Amino acid sequence: MKRLLSCLLGAVGVAWGASAAPGAFLSPANTADNPYTFTDQAAGTDYVLPSDDYPEWRVFNAASTTAEAASTYTIATDDRGTSYLAFSQALAEDLQAYLTLGIINSETGPQKPLSVLPTDPTQLRLDNVYATVRFVLSDTAPDMETLQEMYPSYEESLPSGDTGLTPTPTAAKLGVCVLQDGYFYVSRVVSGANGNPGTGRPEDLDFQFCKTNHTYDEVGGGAVTVRIEFCSYAASVYDPITRGFRIWVRDANDPDAAEICLTEGLGYRWLSDPEVGYRFDFSSLEGGEGCDWFYLIDSAMAATGTIGLSSLDTLSQLGFSATDGGFYAAWLAQGSVQTADALAANYELGAFADYFTADIDNPVTAWASRHGVNLTDWLQKKSPVRLMAAADAGGNLTDYAFNAFLLDMDPSLGAELRLTVTGIVPEQDVVTLTVRGPEGSSLKRATAADRVGRICVSRAETLDALADAPIERIDSLAFDGEGNATIVLPRGERETPFMKVTLQASKDVE
Repeated sequence: MKRLLSCLLGAVGVAWGASAAPGAFLSPANTADNPYTFTDQAAGTDYVLPSDDYPEWRVFNAASTTAEAASTYTIATDDRGTSYLAFSQALAEDLQAYLTLGIINSETGPQKPLSVLPTDPTQLRLDNVYATVRFVLSDTAPDMETLQEMYPSYEESLPSGDTGLTPTPTAAKLGVCVLQDGYFYVSRVVSGANGNPGTGRPEDLDFQFCKTNHTYDEVGGGAVTVRIEFCSYAASVYDPITRGFRIWVRDANDPDAAEICLTEGLGYRWLSDPEVGYRFDFSSLEGGEGCDWFYLIDSAMAATGTIGLSSLDTLSQLGFSATDGGFYAAWLAQGSVQTADALAANYELGAFADYFTADIDNPVTAWASRHGVNLTDWLQKKSPVRLMAAADAGGNLTDYAFNAFLLDMDPSLGAELRLTVTGIVPEQDVVTLTVRGPEGSSLKRATAADRVGRICVSRAETLDALADAPIERIDSLAFDGEGNATIVLPRGERETPFMKVTLQASKDVE
C-alpha cells in the first residue's frame, strides 16, 4: 500500500547532539527564505537515514527494531525538474512507523524541542509549521489509536515488565493524508460522541479521520505546501492552555496560489469570553463560518488523563508515514498577537482598529500568523501625549505594517510599498492597465475574498484634479503568472488621461 501521511509530533524531553548538512535540525532559523530543503540536491544522490551524518532524521514509533534500521533514500526530480527526497518501501512492513525530521528551538543553543508555550497572558501565541511534500493516494487512513499513543523507539513501546523501562507516550498532534478518492483527510477530535452533547468532557470525545471538502488535484496534484497553524492562549500562567489548529494547503508551484483551509467548516468556533478569555465553543461543530479550528489530539488525551499536561507545549518532529511520495522542504514561522483588550489599552492601533476584533479569527491575526509577525513590534505604545495620526513622527511603523497587511506580505522584507503601472493600452472603447505590487507581494492573494486589499482607480482630466478624484473599486481583475494584474476600464464620455491605481482597505471602499 503506497501511503504518505504528514504528521506533527510533540515529545517530552527529547534532545539530540550536534547536527550536519544538508540543513541540520528544523528550527526557527529555517524561514520561508531559508528552508530546510532537498530542492538544491542533485538527482540520484543517496541519503542513509537515520544515520550519524543526518541525526535530524529518525524512525519513530516502529513496531520492531528491524523497522528502525537505516535505509537508503534517493533524490528524485519531479516533472518540473525540482529535486525532492523520495520515500521508499523501507517502512512498507510497519504501518505504524514514521520517518521524522527533528524540530528544535535553536541551532546555536542547547538542542531542545521547540516550545509553543504562551509566555504572556495578554497574548495569543502563533506557530506555523510549513512542509512542501508530494502526497500519494492511500487505501486507508492511518489507525487513530496509533496517533493517540506513540513512542520514540520500539523498546519504549514495550510493557515496562519486558524491558525494565516505563513506556513514555508521546503525543501525536495531528495528521493529514490523501485517500484513493483524491480527497484530503485530516485527524479530528469530536466532542459529542455516543449521542452526548458537545461539552468537551473526556467522556464525550471521539477520535477520527474526517474527509475534507478539498481534493489533491485542487492544489495541483504535485508539490503541495502544507501549513499547520497553531494558536495558543492562557488567561494566566496558572490556567490551562487553550490550543487549536488549522491546516492549509496550496500549490507549491504557483507563487500566486491562494491557500485552501482543509479544516474549514469542519471544526469549532473560538469565542472570546470576558470571564475566561478565549475558549472553544464545543456546541459549534460544523456550525458554518468560523468553525475552522480543531481540538488537538494531545489536548484531548490530557483531558482523559492518558498523558500529562507537561507534554503538550513542544514540537519535536515532523513525521511521514511513507512508502512513496516525497519531501521537498520545511520551515517555521512564529509570532504573537495581543488580545483585543490589551492592544486597545496599550497601543495605537491606527488603521488596524477596523480589522482587529475580539474574535480569535480575524484578518489581522490571520496575517500575523501567515508571516510570523509579532504585531506589537509594528505598533507604537500609547503615551500621555497622543499623536494626532498614526502617520505622524514615530508612527511610520504602524503605517508600514498596515500597508504590508493590505498587500499580504511580510513587513520585515523592507520593500517599497507601492503599486507600479507596468502597461497602458488605450483602445477605442476601453483602456487596459497592467499593475504589479512590490517584490514579495502578490496582488492575486492580496485581493482574494478573505483578504482586505481592494484595487481601486482614480481618474481625472487634469493632474491637479487627480488628488480629489472619486475612487472607483475594481472587482474584475485578471492575473498572469508573473504577478501582474490586468484592469480593463471603459473610456467614458470625457478623456481622463491622468490615472492613479491604489490598493485600498476593503472597509473604506465597500
